[in-house]
Amino acid sequence: MAREKDRIFELAQKISQKKGLKKTIKEYQRILQEDPNDFKTRIKLGDIYLRRGELAKAIKEYFQVGENYIREELDLKAIAIFKKILVLNPMMIEAYYKLADLYY
Repeated sequence: MAREKDRIFELAQKISQKKGLKKTIKEYQRILQEDPNDFKTRIKLGDIYLRRGELAKAIKEYFQVGENYIREELDLKAIAIFKKILVLNPMMIEAYYKLADLYY
């Protein structure tokens, strides 16, 4: 499965460079269907949404990554993600709560 996921990931990057972001989004979503906890792909998907101006979708992806980091006890990475979310949307109360829990 790892080899297949790597192959799809490489394909998505090539598509991104040649054909545009819509097809890349579909490929990343395909990867995430197989492995919903793939942080790397979810961050890249959030980055693409951000480039397209789809702020709400980007924040949703980043928030899921932050929650996964908390579950995996990767507190510093979770803090970084929630800070990034707050830069994008300073009014997102849930991100403040997550940060407060992480700092406490």
